[in-house]
Amino acid sequence: MSQPGAHATITLDQETALRSSAERLAREFDGTFGRETIDRFLHSSHEALAVRATVANYLPVLTEKFARQRLRALAKVDGLQVDSTPDADGVRAVRDEIERRVLTLLDQLGVPARA
Repeated sequence: MSQPGAHATITLDQETALRSSAERLAREFDGTFGRETIDRFLHSSHEALAVRATVANYLPVLTEKFARQRLRALAKVDGLQVDSTPDADGVRAVRDEIERRVLTLLDQLGVPARA
């Protein structure tokens, strides 16, 4: 269940990542769901995961994955066809986001990123 004011706890970095996720999901579900539905699922997924998150760095990536799973389930229940193959740009974007977050974390820990 959503907590009131949960959006206020989203960091600027997370909000940027969620906007990128919303763009990817909007492209993936174009013609199946509108942007409002995607945003609602994305933010409710974030709220559900944030309550239990112990490592906030991975929260945006996990949020996108969870929202995607929920949107696919809704499409299936509604009898809608969704292309199940993610596009290469979407995969690259997620990979790049993970790499950026890992490098940031390593920098914060003072660990050299590359030998």
